[in-house]
Amino acid sequence: MTKAKAITGQLISCLENISPRNGYITELENIYPHADTAPDKAAFPCALVRVAADNCTGMASTQATRERVFEIEVVFKRGASQDDLDAVHVDILRSLGFGKHEYEREMKGLLAEQQEAVFEFAAQGNNFTTVTITVAFIYVENYA
Repeated sequence: MTKAKAITGQLISCLENISPRNGYITELENIYPHADTAPDKAAFPCALVRVAADNCTGMASTQATRERVFEIEVVFKRGASQDDLDAVHVDILRSLGFGKHEYEREMKGLLAEQQEAVFEFAAQGNNFTTVTITVAFIYVENYA
């Protein structure tokens, strides 16, 4: 398995833990990897997880240091409040280990200073409110 695939799997695993029974505010109903839109009849809120970019930042012999950027778009039904969006934003960052020392984080390689959230409220004709959280991880891929 490639390191890139392992990181994607770890990210999804962290998101699957987001539930009040695990100390979070939000109950994420489903996680959809590699999705641009929520499936028909999806339970909300749900998270769509996409790789936005994967860039080489350095090389040595048969290894490369890479930076992988994910977009995690959480979709709520129309009418979700700013409090709902803020809560899921914090829950996602907490699930990845934001605010902890590097060695304590659930996801190693989190670039804590490279994250942002973009809020989009349902407009006329749209039934969904979303927050898209961008996070980045540094990792080493072996090509031997």
